[in-house]
Amino acid sequence: MTPQELSDVEVDNLMSSDQIGRLEILSNKPVKIGGQDGFRMEYVYVVTEGGLRGRGVQYGFRYKDWVYRVFYEASAQYYFDAYQKDFDRFIESFRLM
Repeated sequence: MTPQELSDVEVDNLMSSDQIGRLEILSNKPVKIGGQDGFRMEYVYVVTEGGLRGRGVQYGFRYKDWVYRVFYEASAQYYFDAYQKDFDRFIESFRLM
């Protein structure tokens, strides 16, 4: 499965969730993560119960027989921007052992 095919599956998973409404994919592009070919997808959504607006970033890649997914999701109003740099630093340092 290519990184693009993997990201397509992840988009389908998000769109089929009954807890997420009004999903919008902001970007979906190939990247390297931990030395592996993968994808980076950024999105916004509304939680169906309560109407909270969320924002997320997902990285994903396949290694041998495993699929790895790393998420960061938070309230779009304040918390996403407040802690995104911490997540970005984590992604930059991510390595498979």
